[in-house]
Amino acid sequence: MNRLEGPKPAARRLEPFIVLIVLGALAAAGVVSFAARPEPSPRQVSAVALDISATNNRDAVCDDLVAIIKSATSVQSTHELTILASGGRDTANEPVKVASFALEPSRRLVEGKQAAHARRNQISVEAKQACDRLPIRQESPIFQMVDTATKYFANRRCGTDGLTCLILVRTDGIDETDAIMARRFRDSKFKAPPRIYNLHISVHFCGLSARRTTGKHRLPSLSDVERAFREEFTEPDLVSFSPDCSSQESLRGGSAR
Repeated sequence: MNRLEGPKPAARRLEPFIVLIVLGALAAAGVVSFAARPEPSPRQVSAVALDISATNNRDAVCDDLVAIIKSATSVQSTHELTILASGGRDTANEPVKVASFALEPSRRLVEGKQAAHARRNQISVEAKQACDRLPIRQESPIFQMVDTATKYFANRRCGTDGLTCLILVRTDGIDETDAIMARRFRDSKFKAPPRIYNLHISVHFCGLSARRTTGKHRLPSLSDVERAFREEFTEPDLVSFSPDCSSQESLRGGSAR
């Protein structure tokens, strides 16, 4: 055997490494693609809390609910929506559940968009009909309604695995049932620990300017309402306020953290 042929086995041992280097370069260039597990679709869980009290206009509240549904429902991700309404003496001030809806993203492009649009319209009609049947309350237990709404997310692991949690509160901001809230409205120097745990839960209040006076006493200003409610949350940076619910921006809420 020719002695000059000795190095050939060593060259053959390098061939697998050369193949791996070439494949790596091709993959980086986009020529070769390796199968990867798709990222899980972002999900959103929303609760819309409606203040149906004498100081609100129920028709306006229900119209805002339709706008909230159409703007807050996502086509690209799974979205679970729960609608709550303020309670009264017959419910011990606990809110009542009006309806729940679930929207799943479609895997088809054209039909998916059309189906999602039709589904949103159907949900809007059903929600509006349910809202129109709600009784007008003489009480306005807003604090209790929002506190209960956050408990809906207690076992949902908000902020993990792409899950976004949002509470939209359509209210005039006048709570006359909670003693601590009433004290916060009257006295800006009053201090008490926050009572609503909203870690990774964004809360957006809208409709604060759409209110009617009952003639009993002077209503708190919008700044007083904002200050009083913000102090009730453990994560006040995730709480936002808007005078009305008409704009798309006011319906987005904050970003969960």
